[in-house]
Amino acid sequence: MALAPRAAALLTADPERVVAWRERFAGLGPAPRIGVAWRSGNRRTAGRKSIALAALAPILRATTGTWVSLQYDPDPEETAEVVASRRPVPIDNPSPDIRDDLEELAAQIAALDAVVTISGINAHMAGALGVPALVLMQRDPLWFWFEAGPTVPWYPSPGAAAPARHRLGLGDRRGGAPGRDVVTQRRRAAMRTAALGRHRGPR
Repeated sequence: MALAPRAAALLTADPERVVAWRERFAGLGPAPRIGVAWRSGNRRTAGRKSIALAALAPILRATTGTWVSLQYDPDPEETAEVVASRRPVPIDNPSPDIRDDLEELAAQIAALDAVVTISGINAHMAGALGVPALVLMQRDPLWFWFEAGPTVPWYPSPGAAAPARHRLGLGDRRGGAPGRDVVTQRRRAAMRTAALGRHRGPR
């Protein structure tokens, strides 16, 4: 996985916390140090965007470096099963507060070299902080990720800071491939055009 360069940020994490986490992550293993999250705690959308930890094995194996979990409330039984199957797992997060302390989470993400995550707080935080990110997208993405294109207009420098899209072919949990409703596609295309216009501003 090639890491994109950092871009200008919309948010700035606490500099002292960033330095502290950068030093702490350095003690966990070699660079690049990449944060990863795979499961959503949002009951309304978790079934659409969460993936199994075991499904990350190809990505974890493809990139040398140190993978650090950004997953809050990870399932220890799931982790044990993946370890038992001799597939790689990320290092446990050293902080117990990444769910409730957003400043701590922001500092961690800013201290990492990149983030690989499902759609959620980690994706949006990385985009806003200008940290390279890869968003694992289901076949029927939530509307604000749009259905086409490698980036989104919500973050600075769409070629770098905006999370890149990576479709794993996860499918719709209801079964089968999602429908291709023409009205929905046109509506989303119009929303994307309008959003890009607001992002770029008047010429």
